[in-house]
Amino acid sequence: MKLLDIIGQANVGLYGLDFKSVYIKETAKFGSLGENFRLAWMDIRDFDNDSTPEIRLMISMGHRFKPVFELYLSIVRDTLKLNLNPELYRPLFEGEKQTAQPKIKTDAYYIYGFLSKKLELEKIKIFLKGEKDQYERVITLLKNVKKWDGAFHDLGGEKFALIQYKF
Repeated sequence: MKLLDIIGQANVGLYGLDFKSVYIKETAKFGSLGENFRLAWMDIRDFDNDSTPEIRLMISMGHRFKPVFELYLSIVRDTLKLNLNPELYRPLFEGEKQTAQPKIKTDAYYIYGFLSKKLELEKIKIFLKGEKDQYERVITLLKNVKKWDGAFHDLGGEKFALIQYKF
């Protein structure tokens, strides 16, 4: 596979979305390609059965390094495109529902609920009304969903060099 795209940390409103790839632990192979560089063989497959493979990313926000939620990027020709197919996010939402506490829901619960089309933005606003910080964080992200893909590809004017490694 030849991939000619690069993504970076996305800034959505006041919030930075950082990521790392999700890989299958049983088949993860690490090797050094240079100082401070590690390579992981990832689980890249057609998660939504649309004949286009996806890469699953774990997203953390701001200064927190703990993953908050997952996103899928489709590999389309030589580029990565954020995949917002609701079918990808329904199982994630159902999983969050199973583990959610009655009065406390995670950011992932609301994000997956919205992306899976199981929760509407107006209802999420009502649910989060008393949670000022979470309300601001989640609602800002959800209002700007259509900007996420562009934000991941906005490298702030930085140029990147395509480097080919032979294995």
